[in-house]
Amino acid sequence: MENLEFISEIKKNIDISLEDVVNIFIEKKISKYKAFVLIRDNFNYGELKIMYYLNLLYKDEESNPFNEDFINYSNKK
Repeated sequence: MENLEFISEIKKNIDISLEDVVNIFIEKKISKYKAFVLIRDNFNYGELKIMYYLNLLYKDEESNPFNEDFINYSNKK
């Protein structure tokens, strides 16, 4: 319930950017994956854009489990 209270406060600011939203989640010490679900369900941003900002701004979370070779191979298909 506490999460929903600060999310409603964020929604009041119409001109807030996704980067600012992610920074608020970082300040509230919400895990990266929980932040992803909350942002996806409560804001009008695409999943890839959300993941981009989460990966860019959440520096202390675990890294991508896929190595570069796997990513390069999957991109060729």
